[in-house]
Amino acid sequence: MYNLRLLKIYNSEVGKNCKVYLHNDLKSLSDEVRYLHWDGYPLKSLPSNFHPENLVELNLSHSKVRELWKGDQVWFSHYTCNLSPLSNEF
Repeated sequence: MYNLRLLKIYNSEVGKNCKVYLHNDLKSLSDEVRYLHWDGYPLKSLPSNFHPENLVELNLSHSKVRELWKGDQVWFSHYTCNLSPLSNEF
């Protein structure tokens, strides 16, 4: 998936019956991704080797994200970001 530009994983019932399973980690995302929408993203951060220079929209609603990535990253594009939590426990 080196040239992946759009990734949308939609789950109408977040937290229930999710068909996407990540054992421990997401190893990488294409640096070409411009649109990333993942309802209920199950990890605490995006892959540290992901460089979001081309990212225009990031939607990780109902996710478990605590930090977008480890280390410093720079976004050069104008972007939209939605990181609404799964619950009010954050």
